[in-house]
Amino acid sequence: MTAFRRFGQFLMALTVITALATGARASDPKYLPGNTEWALTINIKQLLESPLATANKETLATFKTHIMDKLKDEGVAQILKDVGFDIFKDLHSVTIAGSGKEPEFALLQGSFDVDKLLAAAEGIGKKNADALKITKAGKLRILEITSPDAKRAFACFMDKKTLLACTTRDGLDAAIARADGSKQSALKKEFKAILETTNDKQSISVVATGSAIGKLAQGAPLPNADLGKKLDQGLQGIEALSFSLTAAKDIQFQLGVSAKDAAKAKELADGSNIGLFFIRSLAEQQAKKDEKLAPLVDIAKSLRVTTQGSNFLLRGEATVEAINQLLKNVPR
Repeated sequence: MTAFRRFGQFLMALTVITALATGARASDPKYLPGNTEWALTINIKQLLESPLATANKETLATFKTHIMDKLKDEGVAQILKDVGFDIFKDLHSVTIAGSGKEPEFALLQGSFDVDKLLAAAEGIGKKNADALKITKAGKLRILEITSPDAKRAFACFMDKKTLLACTTRDGLDAAIARADGSKQSALKKEFKAILETTNDKQSISVVATGSAIGKLAQGAPLPNADLGKKLDQGLQGIEALSFSLTAAKDIQFQLGVSAKDAAKAKELADGSNIGLFFIRSLAEQQAKKDEKLAPLVDIAKSLRVTTQGSNFLLRGEATVEAINQLLKNVPR
């Protein structure tokens, strides 16, 4: 395994872990680039300390073993052990964001032994200077990582709790300026508004503008062209969306839609209340036809709509037992 691959995986394994599992606000506004169109945050600390995780210790232990086996296969586990980094205790949250399909910015928050981590980086850099270079920017150390196909990434530890990473040096410099308060992030109005629907209690949060959803949907496999046209037309009327899951005693979920103003949000809420009545009725009818669908009734009854400024919110919850029962009956 090349020095680049080892160190690159060491840095990015933290994000990979969260993807396999699939705190701050879904994304702290001060860190995000002004051109951000979408952002995903996974609050690992909240997930692992949640009542749901505590009540399912055996499942959690199996999950941790699975993750560590993956890291061993990739040659990352030993590096983490050498620097004394426990991913299940020291990594608290991961945020990735971008303006297009690919992530351009990453924020990792936790408890980092910066000296040990930089020492490990220096050791790899001495063996392969073309793959990893370390430079200084004031008191900060900048890690420049170059892949075999000449793609580069830049990262730095702002302090013992924050690691920033970007695909360009200019992007990292701007992120550092936002982090230390010398520069303000000028997020788009619609993105900033939908970001307010997220909070530090949520386990997983994703926020995106209508434009970003359209870009991400391009090339997605759809049954037919008509569905693609309808999807595109529907997205044109949406300024921004958010979706979050919270691991509490049960699984809580929330869908947020950013409207043009508070009046429009209220209009959506009023109309949705009528729609919820039909959803509950439909769930009850289907459950009578097939008892395997009985969990849908309780989920439908939990649905509530509210407004928050110019945002329309749909909230609900489901027990773990209900989700498991529904999944068992999904055709394989």
